[in-house]
Amino acid sequence: MPEGFRGSWPLLCATLACALSLPTKAQQPPLAPTPTQATPQHSQPAASPPTAPRTGPPTPGRPPPARVALAPNGHAALRRFLAQRSDSQGRRCSVLAIQQQGVRYRVACGNAGLWTVEATRDGGFAVLDTSDLGGSAVGFFTHGDKLWVEVQRLQAVPVGDVMTAQPPPAAATPPVMGPPPLQAVPPAPPGAATPPRRPALPPAVAPPAPARRRDRGKVIAVGPGYVDIDLGYKDGLGEGERVALLGSETSFDGSSLAGGVEREQTVGRVVDLSPNRGRVELGLNEAGQLGQAVRVTERPLSASRISPHRAAGIWELAALVRPFLIMDELGGGVLLDARAGFRSEDSYHIEAAIQPLALATAGDGGSAPMAAIITGGYDVHMFEVGLGLGGQTVHDVRLGSEPGSGTSIIQRLRVGARDGLHLEAWNHVTLFRSEFDWSAIRISGQLPISRGTWLRMTGSGGTLGVGFGEIGVRTLLRGNGGPDTLFLEATIGGVHVFEDPPRCQDFDCPAGLDYAGPMVGLGAEWRM
Repeated sequence: MPEGFRGSWPLLCATLACALSLPTKAQQPPLAPTPTQATPQHSQPAASPPTAPRTGPPTPGRPPPARVALAPNGHAALRRFLAQRSDSQGRRCSVLAIQQQGVRYRVACGNAGLWTVEATRDGGFAVLDTSDLGGSAVGFFTHGDKLWVEVQRLQAVPVGDVMTAQPPPAAATPPVMGPPPLQAVPPAPPGAATPPRRPALPPAVAPPAPARRRDRGKVIAVGPGYVDIDLGYKDGLGEGERVALLGSETSFDGSSLAGGVEREQTVGRVVDLSPNRGRVELGLNEAGQLGQAVRVTERPLSASRISPHRAAGIWELAALVRPFLIMDELGGGVLLDARAGFRSEDSYHIEAAIQPLALATAGDGGSAPMAAIITGGYDVHMFEVGLGLGGQTVHDVRLGSEPGSGTSIIQRLRVGARDGLHLEAWNHVTLFRSEFDWSAIRISGQLPISRGTWLRMTGSGGTLGVGFGEIGVRTLLRGNGGPDTLFLEATIGGVHVFEDPPRCQDFDCPAGLDYAGPMVGLGAEWRM
């Protein structure tokens, strides 16, 4: 080596080593422009490229979570649809994120939880499901092959006992109840693994307790067959739940017992709801009072078709008119029932009735058998027994006697509920010609068909001069069995009117009367 290069040999080696260690231009990553770098005057600003996926090596055995890219202002039609909907608790969807899979959308609705919506063929949408996640649904991310929803929850952590000896310093700031603040993640150096853009979730905690449910309230409106109460779906009340109307237990003299023990008098079903109001459907002859206390209950409904509650404290006016034709002769007539009575709240029932009065005429003859009675008795929910007095005609007489009238003693019995399934009978014993004799019996039965509809059957016969049988339908037209209730009844059947001839005089024996034919009837019952 020449002598002149010996002194510069270390400098030459250092120069070559530096040249070999520098990367080439093609090997260097492009530099991102700094925030202060000016944009050329005539060039358009470059669009921000989408976030690149993680380039660094993943954690062994667990792929990193990836945030689902969402368009915050997209899906305008879906947002308009959701703005008009609410879940079963009345909460609106605050759209924070939307994740679409074909025609199905998952929507993070904030405090309303997670909603699943599907696009319909007509261009609209349908809510398939709403899920309460126990917190606020704020977004989505993927982890592995699963889609996750981000949920923010309110968490409280005890920090110590309450200090009562000294008030806290004025400058002290009370702790803020809420999720832990998100911490900024420092930017990673070039070439390093990009951390997930999703903020770390707070530690899993039990969902907060739901808002306290109100299970007691009061009646704020009364109608026929229903009451409105001051509990709605904001109070946790749901459709189909049962609500009891409360009253105080009473002693035999009618006074309230000491301590005001509550009793569930009537149990109805919730059929309609608003945020702060609910409608409770009641059964026949059931009613509530303004201000009456109510509570949610698990007891079965008190309404019954077979044995509804007894209607009490009401007046009853009823009439049934049955025109009929007389067969074999040109004639006709009418069979009439009429009654008026009062059913008290103290289990007694008084009634005055004409049952029946028949007016029949054909050819040269006519007849008018009848029975008029007044009864009083003990009347409860499933049973009534009573006695009465009255007068009646006696047209079926012994040989050698003449038709006339007599004084009747009436026995009355009902087994079953008045407005449900029951069987009722009236038995007449008459004082006629100074002798007591059985004179007539009347039996009627009632079978519930549906709420407000009954099948009725009645039959009667005896010495008073008329017998009949009929079947009919009784229908509730207005009201719920209490005051201002109207029933309508329609019947079909047959009647037999007869009268023995008077005693013969000088072998001149007139013929008796014997009329029969079909009849139809129409009647009404009004309670007030």
